[in-house]
This record gives sequence, C-alpha cells and structure tokens, in this order.
Amino acid sequence: MINISIIGPGLLGGSVALASKELNLVDKISLWVRRSDAISELVEADIADYVSDDFQEIITDADTNTIE
Repeated sequence: MINISIIGPGLLGGSVALASKELNLVDKISLWVRRSDAISELVEADIADYVSDDFQEIITDADTNTIE
C-alpha cells in the first residue's frame, strides 16, 4: 500500500494528486490545505482521499520510503 501526502494543492501539488489518482499510482492521497474553507471544494473535486488543514493528520500515514 502506497500512501502519499501532498502539502499544498496548488498547480504542482494538485497536478501530482490528480495524475496519481487517474493513473492509480498510489492507494491513498492526503492533501494539506492552508485555508479550511478550501477543504469542501477539494473534497468535491475528488482529487484526494483525505483533505485537511491539520498538518499532523496529513503526514501521519504517509510512506517514508522512495518508490523505485
């Protein structure tokens, strides 16, 4: 099982999340957002499995190994 955490869903982070989901590269995508009002918008866009403004929650399940 591969879990990734993306800090900030801007152009780069959002693109990585979307591509990872569309290509089934990972099992779980967690996104950290700075503004809590962005959470519902990103949940509705369905580019991540979990979205939160709590940094610790986002990184807890992230894999620390590199993918080769």
